Amino acid sequence: MEELRQIQEDKRAFLEEIQALTTRNPLNDPKFSGHHADVQHMIRQFSDNLKELNTKIGDLDNHYQKVCKPVKKLELSIQNVQKCHEKLTELIELQDCVKGVETAIEGSDYEHAASFIQKYIELKNILQIERKDAEFLNQTKDKLSEIVRQKFSQAVREQSAPDIERFAKLFVPVGLHAEGLKKYLNYIAEALARDIKGTMDHFNSRGEADKRFMNATELAFSQQIEKILDMGITYFDSQKSFIKENFGRYGKLRYLAALRDVINRKVIEFIGVLMKEKRVVEACRDIDRGDSERYTAEKLDYICEEVTAVSHQVQLFEMFFTDKAKKLTKKISNGCDAKFHVVWTKEFAEANGLSFQDGLVVSDVDTKLQEICGYYLVIEKAYQLKNFNRTLQTLDITTVSKLATENIESDEPILAQASGVVDDIYYVLLKCVARSLTSFDLSSACGLLIHISELLKESYIEAFDNLTDQFFKKEGFRMFGGSDAANKTIEFSKERTIINTGLIIILNNIELSSDYVDKLIDQLRQEFENQFQVDLDKDEFTSDSYIQVNEHKVNMFLSQVENLKEIQVSLRSFLHDRIKFLINSFFVVIKAYLEPFTTLSFEINEETFSNYGNSDPFMEGFIYKLRKGVNQWQLQLSPPNFDDFIECMVEMITIRMEKIITQKRFNEFGGIHLERSIRQLQSFFQGCTSKIVRAKFQRLQNICSLLALSDPKDIRDYIGIHSSNEWVLGNDEIKAFLSLRSDFAPEQIHNLKALQ
Repeated sequence: MEELRQIQEDKRAFLEEIQALTTRNPLNDPKFSGHHADVQHMIRQFSDNLKELNTKIGDLDNHYQKVCKPVKKLELSIQNVQKCHEKLTELIELQDCVKGVETAIEGSDYEHAASFIQKYIELKNILQIERKDAEFLNQTKDKLSEIVRQKFSQAVREQSAPDIERFAKLFVPVGLHAEGLKKYLNYIAEALARDIKGTMDHFNSRGEADKRFMNATELAFSQQIEKILDMGITYFDSQKSFIKENFGRYGKLRYLAALRDVINRKVIEFIGVLMKEKRVVEACRDIDRGDSERYTAEKLDYICEEVTAVSHQVQLFEMFFTDKAKKLTKKISNGCDAKFHVVWTKEFAEANGLSFQDGLVVSDVDTKLQEICGYYLVIEKAYQLKNFNRTLQTLDITTVSKLATENIESDEPILAQASGVVDDIYYVLLKCVARSLTSFDLSSACGLLIHISELLKESYIEAFDNLTDQFFKKEGFRMFGGSDAANKTIEFSKERTIINTGLIIILNNIELSSDYVDKLIDQLRQEFENQFQVDLDKDEFTSDSYIQVNEHKVNMFLSQVENLKEIQVSLRSFLHDRIKFLINSFFVVIKAYLEPFTTLSFEINEETFSNYGNSDPFMEGFIYKLRKGVNQWQLQLSPPNFDDFIECMVEMITIRMEKIITQKRFNEFGGIHLERSIRQLQSFFQGCTSKIVRAKFQRLQNICSLLALSDPKDIRDYIGIHSSNEWVLGNDEIKAFLSLRSDFAPEQIHNLKALQ
């Protein structure tokens, strides 16, 4: 047949080529010029041969058609014979079932008997079975089914594992798939429940001495929960292959749900024991009433450790179950297990003791965990507050004064700091939130972050505020060394030095606290990534493991973490205000330093101007006194605080100098000399700090530029070459400072039009 088809195809291709050849006219080709007669003779001869060949091909085609019809009939006959053979085989098999099933039962060969019944179940839908044979086989099926039930029950009573598995396998071939799966799962569930009960009974039988010892040395409850959950995992791993082989993936899914149900019931029972023994509800009730003094921080800490450790273990198991269930469901719904096909629906979940909430499978244990985590949040807040207040109490005026005295009596002044207090507070804050994350309860973590923000914004800053006020109100705060105001320096009396150092300690700790907020934010993000195994820098929060991440709750948690930056703003604002207040207390000293400046004359001739050169005797002395005091403060203040300290000092000095300048008279040489002096002062302060101080000197620089002009009319060109940020004086101020020039006529200044 295949050869005939190939000949037919070759014929068709050959005819197409001949047709193409005959349609071309070779007589038009120049190379045949003079040979037309010969060519025409050859074409006629070729055409005759072609007709003869076409006739032969047609005969061959007719022969092909005659042969093809019998072959097709033969193929149909072969198919009919095969069907008859299959039918005959099935009839023989049916007869074998009728003859062999009873013999197999009588010989206790139940596996063989079950295979006969399974074949009968398959054949009865495709064969017309005689009534008597059908009745016999149905009766035999019922008889074998009852035997399988009885033998399985007997094996369960006798706890014979080989027989239990043997007869569990026979439920499926006799058509009792659902019943067999249910009975076998009940057996496994009861076995797991017995093992868990034994563990719980042993744990609950502890004596009071053992309970006290375990409570003081280990997380007893979380360890027992871990044992229970490990039992569930062990059972699942030991039976999953048998279940899948005999009951399919659907059976494996049902098996997973059955184990979860047993474990959840026992876990809920065990959590009840935990709450009772640890008096969790009672502790929360006392805390809500404001009666938390009866609980030590250590006691509250231990309760929180137990609750979060238990929640961690249970949540991991729940997420493990859900991950396994989803994977099995996907395989089943994709048709990979057609024999035991089931679609994962709400109805299926409810039929297997599950429920749905927000698109995720939840159980009673989830509800119990939410309840206990609610209690945990109350206790964790109380633990936070107790440690917070206890640590802050160590930072009182007596302690700080003692630290200050030790600092100034040391051979070399060192950075004044009581960082232990800040370390302890931020350690506790981080510990509490990190612990809440181990429970996988982001609602608790968010609640703790809100509590932290309230503590830091209110209690923490308020404590430092009260402490600085106590130092500012001390009598020695206004005392300075020396009796001659003109010779005063920033070398204070011993009492004032202790006060200054105490204030520095406080300021440094506030600045350190601001840095710790940054660290706290980074560490909390890192703790979250480690616990949930996600990368927060990615656009989507997807875990690399079976740990589940709720994107809405993640965003809520991250939002609360970012809100901690507001605390930084509050701390830095408070810090700047306190540094400014401290600087203002030096006003009498700065005023004394600037006293010679008030007596200087700036109406000088060219000779005096030349004698000054690029230096100013007053400014050199002023900078010398400033440097002596500033160096001492630089040793004790933290770098950021010292920068802020310098900035506030510059602001106070420039304001004072501007006030003095408005009371003087200038000529051009005096204005140029003042401009040089101010640049010298700016250069000194710029060398002291990493901040840019130019902005603080902007007004003085503008004033000096006005006082150094050769002609008032030059002011317009001068302003034009400076940006709006560099020129800060208004029109009225410009005229007021120009009027300080004794060599400028009033009408010259008055006639100046709008300059900006």
